[in-house]
This record gives sequence, structure tokens and C-alpha cells, in this order.
Amino acid sequence: MSASTEEDRLARVVLNQLFEPGDLRPAAALKELGASRLLDEIRSARTASDIRNDAGVRLAEIEPQRDLERAARLGIRFIVPGDVEWPTALDDLADAEPLQHLGGAPIGLWVRGPVRLHELGRPVAVVGSRAATTYGADVAAEIAAVCCRAGHPVVSGLAFGI
Repeated sequence: MSASTEEDRLARVVLNQLFEPGDLRPAAALKELGASRLLDEIRSARTASDIRNDAGVRLAEIEPQRDLERAARLGIRFIVPGDVEWPTALDDLADAEPLQHLGGAPIGLWVRGPVRLHELGRPVAVVGSRAATTYGADVAAEIAAVCCRAGHPVVSGLAFGI
């Protein structure tokens, strides 16, 4: 991995922890500036005040190299655009219209497990309510089991609920 790729990965680890998925504030700047430059601008207070104020409080606590090492010990890796296993279809989200004030391509993906994303074939996401009923959770589990038996891996965004 080249130094610029490592720099980009570390910047994306920080940005991933600073902003919620789908936060539109960093999305446009990330697309325009790239991860390293956006992080530099946040650190030097050259970005819009709503990004800077929110991020500044959390920046001091984030140690991206430590976080990557801790994740690796747990069998977790952080993939970013440009990695072989990055799902390039996600890049299209950068140009999609926001939905309910959320949008943009992911900053990066935390992945656990030995299978590389580009080897998954056609994965399925089972999505439902955060406040799922017992019945809803049972139905979601059955749907996931049927998908897995049919050879479709089930992926998760690690949200609460279904």
C-alpha cells in the first residue's frame, strides 16, 4: 500500500468516526477534496463552521492507527474506495439525490469475516424497524436463513433492530 493510500485510509477512519453515515455535510467536501485534504481542513478550521464545530470536539479522541490495529485483532478490516474489494456500485451514491436529508457514498466500510466483499456474489440486506417486535425479528431471521440457504450472503449495516 502506498503512503498516499495509507494516508487516505487513516483520514477516512477519522472521518468515519466524526460523522454519521449519510451525513450530507462532509459528503460534498469529501467528493471535492478527498479524505486527507478534508481532514486537514477540518483540523485547521478552514471548513464550514457546522462541520468544524461538531468535529472539533471529537477529533482529539480519535487515534486511527490504534483503531485499525484493534479492529485487525478482532478480525475486522476497514475498506475504502480504491481497495480491490470495495463495492464500486457504492460510488454511484455520491451523485444520487439525498433521501430524507441523508445521502452520499460511504466514507468507508468496516468488514468482519474472512470473505472479501468482491467475492460475495449477490448479497442481501434484510432491513426493518429499530423497534422491532418479536414477530418482526423472527420473520427477519427466517428471511435471512432462506437467503443464506439459497447462497446469498446477508450483510448488515450494524444498526439496531432489524
